[in-house]
Amino acid sequence: AERKKTTSVDSEKTDEKLELPYTDNFEYKKAYLKRRGKTPRYTSDVNGAFEIVKLANGNRVMRQQINKDHMPSGWSGAPMDPVTSLGDDTWKDYIVSADVMLDSDENAKNYAAICARYNAVQSIADNGYWLRIYQDGIWRLYSNQGKIANGKISGMKQGRFVNLKLKVLDNTVTAYINNEQVAKKTVKKS
Repeated sequence: AERKKTTSVDSEKTDEKLELPYTDNFEYKKAYLKRRGKTPRYTSDVNGAFEIVKLANGNRVMRQQINKDHMPSGWSGAPMDPVTSLGDDTWKDYIVSADVMLDSDENAKNYAAICARYNAVQSIADNGYWLRIYQDGIWRLYSNQGKIANGKISGMKQGRFVNLKLKVLDNTVTAYINNEQVAKKTVKKS
């Protein structure tokens, strides 16, 4: 006789959502990190790998470990930028914020970005809103209609964290860098 493993699912919990507000400082216990292969809680990687690492000062951070230059063949066809996502594609109006630091060993094209309402892995440019910052302080805000704002901040220094924040409310997106509003745009619904 063949034995099958059965699992019961509480039908009321199948649509359970992540409790908000959610914050993470990545200070997980070693055993937890080992069990998860250093993967941060609630994240899903595409075209790369993001893991928890300890900095020289003892703090843990999420760091991009594999990028498009090191991807095995078969990941999404042509190499695309690495992305890790967190959240739920049913979220509508919310704020997302992250402290980011760019690797000084990378070239000037290196950037960090945060996204809101991102829900397709084919191309980040096809959906949502996203805020990018480069090593020289140049920033760009995008929607599914392309670049909608850009500028440059002063004081960008290697080895220093910068806070990026997006607030999405209906079809208006507000971008902040280090808690200073840099753009507020209303985007026509397509």
